Amino acid sequence: MPWQSGHYYLFSKLLINAVVPSESGIFALYACREQVFIAESADLRKALLHLHADMLRFGLTCPTGFTFELCPSPLRVKRLKQLLAEHDLVASDQPSNIVLYG
Repeated sequence: MPWQSGHYYLFSKLLINAVVPSESGIFALYACREQVFIAESADLRKALLHLHADMLRFGLTCPTGFTFELCPSPLRVKRLKQLLAEHDLVASDQPSNIVLYG
């Protein structure tokens, strides 16, 4: 099942604050329409703002956009794995070096 929201936004602090609720869900970051990162968080707004600030602080190239969907906490990991599979990415039960904020 593709992203439920169907909305895509410019990855900016202004838009994150304007459209992203502080609720449980899944989000993806994009670079020129290519999905580069999918994660889950108990607080979508906080996670996206933290990633945005870290990328600026460390001089990393910021993604161009993001999308998100609300998802109850007990279902987040299952939904994350569905989206990763749909986008040919691998969800591993092994710890990774990717920090999921939330």
